[in-house]
Order: sequence, then C-alpha cells, then structure tokens
Amino acid sequence: TLANYCYNGVFQNCTSLTTAPELPATTLAYHCYESMFNGCTSLTTAPELPANVAASNCYISMFRGCTSLTSAPELPATTLAERCYNYMFSGCTSLTTAPELPATTLAERCYGSMFSGCSNLITAPELPATTLASYCCEYMFSGCSNLITAPELPATTLANYCYNGVFQNCTSLTTAPELPATTLAEYCYYYMFRGCTSLTSAPELSATTLASGCYYYMFSGCTSLTTAPELPATKLTYGCYAYMFQGCTGLTTAPELPATTLAGNTCYNYMFSGCTSLTTAPELPATTLSYSCYNNMFKGCTSLTSAPELPATTLTTYCYDGMFSGCTSLTTAPELPATTLADGCYNSMFSGCTSLTTVIMLNPTPPSTANRTNMFNNTPSTKVLIVPIDATGYSTTWGATAWSAVYSYLPTEEINYVLTNNGTLYTLSSNNKVESLTIPRELTYQGNTYLVDKLSRNSLANDNKIKTLTIESGINKIEASALSGCNNLETVNIPATVSKIDNHAFWMCKNLKNVVLPSNLTKLKPEMFVACEELQEITIPSGITTIPFRMFEGCRNLTTVNLPDTITEIQWSAFKDCISLTTINKPDGCTVDPTAFEGTNIQFN
Repeated sequence: TLANYCYNGVFQNCTSLTTAPELPATTLAYHCYESMFNGCTSLTTAPELPANVAASNCYISMFRGCTSLTSAPELPATTLAERCYNYMFSGCTSLTTAPELPATTLAERCYGSMFSGCSNLITAPELPATTLASYCCEYMFSGCSNLITAPELPATTLANYCYNGVFQNCTSLTTAPELPATTLAEYCYYYMFRGCTSLTSAPELSATTLASGCYYYMFSGCTSLTTAPELPATKLTYGCYAYMFQGCTGLTTAPELPATTLAGNTCYNYMFSGCTSLTTAPELPATTLSYSCYNNMFKGCTSLTSAPELPATTLTTYCYDGMFSGCTSLTTAPELPATTLADGCYNSMFSGCTSLTTVIMLNPTPPSTANRTNMFNNTPSTKVLIVPIDATGYSTTWGATAWSAVYSYLPTEEINYVLTNNGTLYTLSSNNKVESLTIPRELTYQGNTYLVDKLSRNSLANDNKIKTLTIESGINKIEASALSGCNNLETVNIPATVSKIDNHAFWMCKNLKNVVLPSNLTKLKPEMFVACEELQEITIPSGITTIPFRMFEGCRNLTTVNLPDTITEIQWSAFKDCISLTTINKPDGCTVDPTAFEGTNIQFN
C-alpha cells in the first residue's frame, strides 16, 4: 500500500541503472510513482505493474527519457484516473511496441503525451475507449516519427482537447484513422496531424455542428496532402478552421466552404496560408462576417491567380486583414462591394501581390486610413484600378496619391453600366424604372462597342416597377441579390449562356411566376427563391447534385418540382413551408435532411 508521492523521483537520472526493482503494490496513491525512473538512460527492462485501479498522477513521467527501454510493462488497470499515464514513456526512443490499453472509460489527461518522442514506435496500441475525457489523448504519439499506422478512434462523442496533437509530427504516417464522431468538442482535433509530412489523404469530417477551435491546425504542415476533406458545416465557431491547412504545399484544390454565416471569430484565420500549390480558391458565400474571419487566409499562396468573390456588404474588424498578402501570381482582385467598413478590414489585404493590376471597389464612402493600412503595399501602384462609385460619380481622392484611379461610368436610357479595364461591362443600377427591361449583350457608347458580362450584385434589387426582365444570350452570370425584393417581377427570361446564379438572386420576388433555369447551371445556391409565393413549377437542370438549404422556403404555391436523377442531396429547409407541394420525384440514393420538407405534406414517389 503506497502513500502520496512515496516513490516520486526516487531513481530519477540514475543513468547507470539497468534493472528496476519489483513493484508489488496493488493499491496506488497520488503521484506515487511520478518520475520514478525518469532519465534512467540505461534501463532496458521495466518492472511489472500489478495494480488494476489507477490513482491521479500515479505513473506520470515514470519512464520518461529511458532511452534504452525496449519493452513496456503490461498496464492492467481498467479504471483510470487524472493524468495517470501522463508522459509515462515519453522520449523512450528504443521502444518499438506499446502495451495494451484495456480501459474503455478515460480520465482527464490520462494518456497525455504517453508515448511522445518514441521515435522508433512502429505500431500504436488499440484505443478501445468509447467515452473520452478532456485532454485524454493529448499529444499521445507526438513525435513518433516511425509510426506508420494509427489506431482506430471508435469514440463518437468527444471531449475538450481529447485528440489535441495526438499524431503531431508522426512523419511516417501515411493514412489517417476514421473520425466517426458527429458531435465535436472544443479544440478536439487541435494539432491532430500537424507536421505529418507523409500523410497523403485526410479522413472524412462528417460533423455538421462545430465547436471552438475544433479543427485548429489539424493538417498544418502536411506537405504531402493533395486533397482536402469535405467541410459540411454551414455554421462556424471561433477558430474552427484556423490554420487548418497551413503549409500544405501539395494541396492544389481547396474544399467547398458552404457556411453563409461566420459566427465565430478568426474562423478561417490562416486556413490556406503557405499552400504554394493552391491554384484555385474556394467560393466564399458568407454574407455575414465575424472578427478577423478571413485574416491571412491565402497568405503566401504563390500559385493563386484569381481570388474568390467577396459578397459581404458589411465588414468587421480585420475581416480581410492580409487575406491575399504575398500572392505573387494574383492578377485580378475580387470586387470589394462593402458599403459599411470596419477598423483594419482591408489592412495589408493585397500586400506583396506583385502581379495585381485591377481592384474594383463599389463603395460610396472612402475608407479611413485604419481600414486600408498597407492595403497595396509592394504592389505595382501605377497599375491599380480603384472604382468607388455612387450616384454622382466618384472621387480620385481615395487612397494614396501614387495610385492611378481610373474608371468609366456609362449611363444609358434604362440602366447604368460600369466598364472595367478589360472592356467588360456589368450592370450597376436601374436608372429610369420600367415595366419591361432587356439587358443587352452588347452596348455601344461614344462609338465603342462593349460586351455586358453579368447582372451584378444588387443591381436591380427592390425595383418595384419591373414586371418582365429579358437577359440576352452571351451574358453568363446573375450575381447575389441581383433581383431580390422585386415585388412585381413576374417573368425572367434567362439565356442558356448563364452558367452561374448566386445566393438570393430572386429572394422575395413575391409575384415571380415564370422562370426557367438554364441547362448550363452546374450548381444551385442557397436561398435563391425564398418567399417567391406565386412560383408554381420549377425544373432543376440535369447535372445538379444538391438542392441547397432554404432554396424554395416559403414558396407557398409551388406544386411541381421536377428533379433530375443526378440529385443526391436535399438540404435543410430546402422546401420548408411549401404548403401546396404534396409530391416530389426523389431520385434513388438521394439523402434528405429531416427539415427539408418541414411545413408540407410531402409524399415521396
């Protein structure tokens, strides 16, 4: 029977000790064996540990730094205690095989750093526990550079920091274990695979509800990772994806980021920073931002040539701070449509973008110095195009005097257009409101002919006079909220050349009756037809795979929906409160969110 701290450090740093004494105690005490053989670099064999009930800190650092220890003792305890095995075999560089871990219920930090730095450990022990505790496996195999196979992680309910750094710097690990948990906890996967330079594929991340810092640094420094896992969550939390793929130099494609509301600060902070092979950035559909949400998100992505659209019109503090800094191949900047700015929102946003030639800013209020500090630091200043526009034109006083500021503002009888430096036009706003309006593909102005490229964001929003809109062939995009709130709009004629229609395009067009989605569409956007109360029939083009969330919510007279066989998913609230919809041809294998048809009497065929 032992007492608290009874053998604490008793043989610590006895570097000539080769054999350990027998340990007959079956009842342990607080810190009883703490650091007992710590630093015994000549110890080759560990004594038997007969106790089957652990005590708090009982084995903490017991064999830490025993660099000659080749085999670990059996660990018969099925009942664990706080920190009981914490650092137990840390730095045992000759240990090749780990003992069995029979406990199915863990305690706080019980396996924390247990085998960290065991650089010759090839196989990890099975982790049978289905109930975890805070920090339970934190850094458990960190620095096990020869570990080639990770153990199965059967737990479906996680705890705070439970797998924090568990496989950090396992440089020989090529395959990650399955992550079956659907409910996450704070920082649960923090540093999990950080520095796993041989990891080529990431596990599925099935959780749709996140927790603070849950994926923080998860794959940071995984230089062999070429494909990122799907990120299905639509609502984010503090730091959830921060640094997630930082330094993944082999990553060429980024995963979809479906969240439209960024609820947590720094959620995408440094997410793809240093991904030097990333050529295409993911779409950023969020219209509600949070503090520092995109801070340095693509910093140092030297292969990135084009930036994603930034649809948010109201910004937050440091939201775009350093977002594209060091993107030396970026030639075109995204349009900056925000009308409400915040401190530091554009700070260093395009710093070091040495190939950048164009920036378009649709903002009637010039941002203060705090909002644009170093925004274009080390860019070719004489080539930067700034376009802040309001109803009366624009002022050249925005920004440093070293920049050139040029734009063309082209009025016509029915609608205003803005000309970009590549000769392409987009619609800005309705001028003289009419019941029937045609958006032309070509526009002649002062003897020059220009091509209209898209119906731009908010361009006709809240126009309560227009009833019929015709978009000519050749125009390829309808941007977010382009027609939202057009209460009298009944008919929209969309050409087959339109390949992209963004969020809220027809939001609350209460009288919209006639619209045919073009066959070139490859993806639908969330909340496109919310509250289109007179819409009765819609056909989804072939090739579309997902009916996104809230797509037709509140379409009270919708009776017919023709779905192609390619549909594989109907997301939450997609047809909520479509009270006239009674049947739908759900394709085989299509998954339907339980709330997709809430408020209807839908029956599947």
